[in-house]
Amino acid sequence: MTNCNPNKVPLKTSVNFDEIVSRLPKTPDRELVSLYCKLIGELMFVAINTQPLIAHSVHALAHFMSNANHELYILAKGVLRYLAGHKARKITWCAQRVKYPFHPCELYAYADSSWADVVPSRKSSQCYLVFCNNAVFSWKATLA
Repeated sequence: MTNCNPNKVPLKTSVNFDEIVSRLPKTPDRELVSLYCKLIGELMFVAINTQPLIAHSVHALAHFMSNANHELYILAKGVLRYLAGHKARKITWCAQRVKYPFHPCELYAYADSSWADVVPSRKSSQCYLVFCNNAVFSWKATLA
């Protein structure tokens, strides 16, 4: 995947997991599930340590670790394609590199939520991000 075309988003909002669940095999392919689990585990590590923007996508894909199909594997590889396009992004704490409208050593927090946007269960999603010196140091995404 070193020469892949990068994705603009980690996971498209048009992905309907209900349809994917209906096409899951009754007996999973052990080799594909093993590859999928390894890929999701590595994406979780990246989401926690360097790229919090993929956390929601990885969380959505992690629900299918025990019974994955080829379609889910392609979606997970799409997150890798997104990361390939954002290799130059770095988390920095340098206060000298803070750009307008932000100020060095000030905290900024952003939150977002949506009402009943998860189709099968009608749960609501919520998230927050806390920044210091243009770097995220705390974040959380949940379903309520």
